[in-house]
Amino acid sequence: MTLRIGLVGAGLAAHSHALDIVTNPEMELVGVTSGGTKSAEALADTFGSTVYADLATLLAVARLDALVVAVPHRLTLDIAEQVPPQLACLTEKPIATTRADIRRLAALEKSRSRMLAPFNRRYQPHARWLADALSHEAIGTLDRVDAIWSGPFGARYAESAQTFRSTASRREGVLVDNASHALDLVAMVVPRSVSAGLDHPTQMKSIIEFNPRGAEVKADLAFRVGQVAVDLKVSDQADHPDCGSWRVEFHGDRGTASIDETSAILQPLNGEPISELAGEMARPVADLIRLVEGRPPWGASLTSAVAVSKVVVAAHDAATPPWKRPRGKALGRLNGSC
Repeated sequence: MTLRIGLVGAGLAAHSHALDIVTNPEMELVGVTSGGTKSAEALADTFGSTVYADLATLLAVARLDALVVAVPHRLTLDIAEQVPPQLACLTEKPIATTRADIRRLAALEKSRSRMLAPFNRRYQPHARWLADALSHEAIGTLDRVDAIWSGPFGARYAESAQTFRSTASRREGVLVDNASHALDLVAMVVPRSVSAGLDHPTQMKSIIEFNPRGAEVKADLAFRVGQVAVDLKVSDQADHPDCGSWRVEFHGDRGTASIDETSAILQPLNGEPISELAGEMARPVADLIRLVEGRPPWGASLTSAVAVSKVVVAAHDAATPPWKRPRGKALGRLNGSC
């Protein structure tokens, strides 16, 4: 059976998913739709697909087995709410940034059991290896998590950027783009009894740096999840490559563990370190096959997305200093002086 897949979006993420689809012999990209007709036509021409005027037409005509949603964050929930409940769906960054949108996402969680979020860490073998080890208390009871994500985030959200991020504004920025991956990794790796509490962060301290449009370009969060202290820094480093770097450390009463883009390491208090190299990351669209076949997917459920969203909203609500819209330039005098 060849999986018939539709794609919503025509930006960078959509191109990446399209490439994964057309290079997988078990998949066929049968339809594309996007708010920008020319960009949709260009993507369809590149990958050999058909353009549909809108999602409703794509769903009605293309006889889809699965759908990929890859649109700017601000549009994600609007699109996700149009997806039929039983259709296997992979949707980029379904992170709510307001309490009202958390309620919308929670409603989707209840009605869209076959909708996944492709947080990349879950598709990396060394992350799954570490999650399994810590679930068996390889470092004992967890008490602290330290995470850092670094990259040229100021430039990524500059007006000169060549992506939708050039227009990102209030509650759009590194908390959704980068901190969400770190928080999902915490939800994935820590024991289930702790990760279940990720949606109830307490003692939140949040320092956020905004650009003039209100998009976050730097963030420093400290909060607690039950008895576990979490410290997360998203650092703007202009000299970093565009993909940036990341590292997370887990501290327990019987050892420590760490993970970055290259490897995961367990260091028991009484024993030699054990490591696992990153290996090749599975492609998120492969989860659509797993969903259709009834196998457990690798990607994050909307339950995890809701939990991550609650941390993001709490961080915004506690932000110091709060973002203030810049005042307009004062008018010059009537004689033209300024």
